[in-house]
Amino acid sequence: MIFQWVKKLTSGKAANLEPAPATTVVAARRSTEPLRYPPADQGLILLTPETILASNQDLLDRLRLHAATEPANFDELYLQPLRRLAAHVNSLPGTSSGLFSGEMGLFRACLELAFYAFQASDGRIFTGQEQVERRHLLEARWRYLCFLSGILFPLGKTLDKVHVADPNGAVWKRHYSGLTQWAGQAGVERVFLSWGAPTAGGGEMGASSGTAALVPVIVGAHNLQLLENDSADLVAALYDLACGHDGASRIAKQVLVGCWERVLRREEARRPQAFGRLTSGTHQGPYLIGALRAMVEEKRWVVNQSPLRADQSGLYLYWPAAAADLISWGRGKDYPGWPADPATLAELLKSANVVEGRGGDLGVVEVVSDDGEIQAALKIVNPLAVLTDFDPQDYVETRSQTLESVLEADPVAQAEQAATPIPRPLPARETATERVQQADGVKQQHKAPAAANANAEIPADGEEIPASEPPAAAAVTKQVEAPDKGPLKEAAEVRYADLVPEDLRAAIGNALQVELLGKVVKAWNSRGEGSTSMRRVENGAAITLAFLTSNMRDATHWIDAMSKVGLIYAPAQTPGMRVFKIAIPEGKSKVESVILSNLACRRLGL
Repeated sequence: MIFQWVKKLTSGKAANLEPAPATTVVAARRSTEPLRYPPADQGLILLTPETILASNQDLLDRLRLHAATEPANFDELYLQPLRRLAAHVNSLPGTSSGLFSGEMGLFRACLELAFYAFQASDGRIFTGQEQVERRHLLEARWRYLCFLSGILFPLGKTLDKVHVADPNGAVWKRHYSGLTQWAGQAGVERVFLSWGAPTAGGGEMGASSGTAALVPVIVGAHNLQLLENDSADLVAALYDLACGHDGASRIAKQVLVGCWERVLRREEARRPQAFGRLTSGTHQGPYLIGALRAMVEEKRWVVNQSPLRADQSGLYLYWPAAAADLISWGRGKDYPGWPADPATLAELLKSANVVEGRGGDLGVVEVVSDDGEIQAALKIVNPLAVLTDFDPQDYVETRSQTLESVLEADPVAQAEQAATPIPRPLPARETATERVQQADGVKQQHKAPAAANANAEIPADGEEIPASEPPAAAAVTKQVEAPDKGPLKEAAEVRYADLVPEDLRAAIGNALQVELLGKVVKAWNSRGEGSTSMRRVENGAAITLAFLTSNMRDATHWIDAMSKVGLIYAPAQTPGMRVFKIAIPEGKSKVESVILSNLACRRLGL
């Protein structure tokens, strides 16, 4: 009896010492948070790479069994790339509400494709044209290449589209560091995701050219060198497959694409049964439209008396003046993850189709302020989304906002253009017959001067006019140049792309990136002594990141484009490193900078 009574007491005490269920702890923690409607985005919890790997132990065990190699070798070749992948993307979903939209969905998609591609490559002949010894050496490496390609293939489109921010709005710049490292340095445990407008027709996950920057980061130098030993073509094939290109092996591309289709079909089949229709992150479009409307409704913006401008052609936002007001409004509402810089805010407005400009287009138009100054602005796609009573007829008497419209309506500017001749250089050695033929119709008006000089010697057809032209020939020449007058064309002065050699323009391929490169060249040539943003260093021309980000919308994409054609310096031992700490000017404190390579300096004349 006593023993049973003591056992009952001790069992009750032990029960009280057990931790509360996880749901109770979460509920208690969330109960202390203020409630609001509509519900705020709670953000995405970040995990450690070890936790992510442990959560996928089932597939890792199958991978270990299929690899059939020593533990140390398995860790170096297979686990380390996956660990680096987990550190870079952490718990990001693959899409906002489609396939792999759950927490850690992007990592899972990469892991599944890597495993199934590795499994499907077993038994395939990738080097059928090689000799037996050579084939035996390379077949295993081709199968390992399929595994690495599978890790990288799903990353591109997702990372190009998602915007990750901390609760204060600071944005993760994915080309500087991985998400885990960035969050650790910022002391962030939870991040907030913003997505662009949904992609029509699917295709929200898959390869893109931007994945090339992640190949050395995730694969690692040791594994890249292993592929390159005795066959440099394998590394090039890895880059091609990771970016979605055909590459050197048609068989490897078939393995990768076939397995990716299989992975997507499996996900589509299991998604509704497993966890329903999840939505990860926020599509910022409705919030941004709401912010624009609120600025008008709260009388913080008055049309044509604030950064919000209107004319008969549409609605415009002075930028970045409007951005400062929108950022302040979002912070006042205590929206977690609200954009904190104009560049990110402009990108979200464009991706949500609120303002004009898609893809690499800046979407910036030149407008004229009330003081006659030229300013940058963003044009709103649908004015009725901001002003519900917008009617173009209400602004018939309002002056035009855009610089182009102002110039078209200005008679003085038109007269100046009409009166300015086009400088057209004549050929250095032009014959008399060519000049007379070009002056057809005009020379008839000058028969009298020609008769007065009838004794002057006229060169025969095809003969060059001597340096001291007779008066008659000079008169014809003078009249020849008159019909070539026309409006002044300033393209040569405005287009920065003309400062870039033609072969470099063709290699870069993107007109916007070429124009921005020309702008950098112009700034370099115009820099003064003791410049605080540029200076020459041993490895090339150093330019501060602050200068680049203030002069272009997306400096990281521009740096990527320049790297692909060898214009950005990177150490041979760390080819993915592009940002350096450099004292600009020399002797001052070091700041983050990018270095245009010595090749770029020679080609661009820096």
